[in-house]
Amino acid sequence: MASSLFEKLAQTQRLPSPSATAMRVLQMADQENVSINEVADTLISDPALSARLLKYANSPLVGARAAVTSIRHAVTLLGLRAVKVTALSFSLVSNRDASRCPRFKFDLFWAHAAAIASAARYLVSRTCPSLQEEAFVVGLLSRIGKLVMATGLPAEYDALLEKVGSVMRSAVEDERAALTTDHVELGAELLGRWRLPALLVDAVRNQNAPDRTTDRASRLLAGAVKDAQAIADVLCGLDAAPSERVRAIVSDEQLAEVSAQFREIAGMLDISLKDLPDPGELEDRAKHLLAELSLATHAENETIRAEKKSIEEEKQQLEKRALVDSLTNVGNRAAFDRQLAAEWARAERYHNSLSLLMLDLDRFKSLNDTYGHVAGDEVLRAAAECMAGVIRASDFLARYGGEEFAVIATETDVEAAVQLAERIRVAVAARTVRHADQVLRMTVSIGVISRSGPLAQVTPAQFIAAADKQLYRAKRAGRNRCFAAKLDAPAALRT
Repeated sequence: MASSLFEKLAQTQRLPSPSATAMRVLQMADQENVSINEVADTLISDPALSARLLKYANSPLVGARAAVTSIRHAVTLLGLRAVKVTALSFSLVSNRDASRCPRFKFDLFWAHAAAIASAARYLVSRTCPSLQEEAFVVGLLSRIGKLVMATGLPAEYDALLEKVGSVMRSAVEDERAALTTDHVELGAELLGRWRLPALLVDAVRNQNAPDRTTDRASRLLAGAVKDAQAIADVLCGLDAAPSERVRAIVSDEQLAEVSAQFREIAGMLDISLKDLPDPGELEDRAKHLLAELSLATHAENETIRAEKKSIEEEKQQLEKRALVDSLTNVGNRAAFDRQLAAEWARAERYHNSLSLLMLDLDRFKSLNDTYGHVAGDEVLRAAAECMAGVIRASDFLARYGGEEFAVIATETDVEAAVQLAERIRVAVAARTVRHADQVLRMTVSIGVISRSGPLAQVTPAQFIAAADKQLYRAKRAGRNRCFAAKLDAPAALRT
């Protein structure tokens, strides 16, 4: 639909176009053997374009170390690629045919375009500096389709502007409803007819949906322009204060920096900003609006904060319950698996020692069968309490399953792990449990496995199996004792 309407508009011979000099520079820059002197000589033939290019080369945006006094120097400094796009941009801003569409305010249109261009250039300069000049021209031309409508369909577009209220507003949906197409499609069509690089045309066409293009550079430019439009709405006073989206893109300090660059560029291109709020007025409006919003939302924020705190506390309680054994109040199997994985990774990264103790209450099944499950539960709770009182603050105790427990001892070699196991064994053996009129005693068998240094070929599951092997040795040797091994010994993993 954009192509058919464009053909109709082209017949009016009123479509915007770059100057002949800019078009010549575009053609020359694409030639393989063109020299800087040839491009400079072409630019010199257009005094207005030459003056703007010199202003740009001497501006803080370029950051030249010394004054640029000639067009040849400017072309050398900027490079052919940058000269090509800036010459095109600078030549277009001179279009001021305001007679046919009274509500199309050219100064407001180009001011907003310059704000988009400045913001897009700033955003891309932080992520991909090599494309910042392309970002500038895509931003400046992102709404060139509005100029096409204003010059080619002045009466129809004037009526649409009466409804929309400002030439700076996007109004894509209103344009489609009234004219069957929008300024984005018309703009891309125009730039394609000018034979601009496909990268620029594609970025303009996809400015409202950057993900539609598969080209990485085009997507970067289109995304920057989309964000830049939101920033430009603030700089030009369409939005009274930065929205959450704008604040997610730039900080207040960065917004001020973009504002300064925008006004620098507007002055360079002779764009009048008299109809825009000055920066001080924008700041006052923003502060006033933020104050009103702050008063209106304070109570709501307090309520939300309280609800979030309650939800977070409930979430923490649920997570804690999910990782704690309800009978013994020590870590459960899920907590053990998580802790061992974390400590294993840390030991691999820093080559720390790590030990694992697997503990099994002796003859627990017989105790359960003789005195009942209630007595068995009391013994399990007493054993867990006893172990928790012996281990160090850096150790991790968990109920592995049934009557089996596990202790993860970080930065602990096999000798220290054996000493820890012996303290646990002696403490458990000394503990008694009163049930009904009975005094119940318990003992524990312990298997210890230790590792030191990197063991990339070994898994945590093998680590557990090696500790279990030592536990079974303790059981077979008569119970109430401890057996240990180092994982770096070849025999440790044999079954």
